[in-house]
Amino acid sequence: MIAVVGCGNLNRSDDGVGPSIVSMLRSRGMEQPGVRLIDTGTDGMATMFAARGCRSLIIVDACRTQSAPGSIFEVPGSELERDYTPALTMHDFRWDHALFVGRKIFRDAFSG
Repeated sequence: MIAVVGCGNLNRSDDGVGPSIVSMLRSRGMEQPGVRLIDTGTDGMATMFAARGCRSLIIVDACRTQSAPGSIFEVPGSELERDYTPALTMHDFRWDHALFVGRKIFRDAFSG
């Protein structure tokens, strides 16, 4: 199974790229057997459960780099995951935390 997870907030023009891409892929019929398209918004827990049992995980999200807008980065999940420390904010448990926690909880059944 391949999971394409769109992260971000559609109410913020700089942060809604993930859900927008998932919506576009869905409208073009890209969701089919073996491919899941999931809009997780800013819900890190949903990202964690979406990645469980997947062979490949593609996360679409905005980021700040010196690269041109629309640049695509292929990075192993182990380089992106980050230990979870509660901060009690709207973005408290993000997808990078989900990669770390998912690997701890689901072990071999977790992609990332």
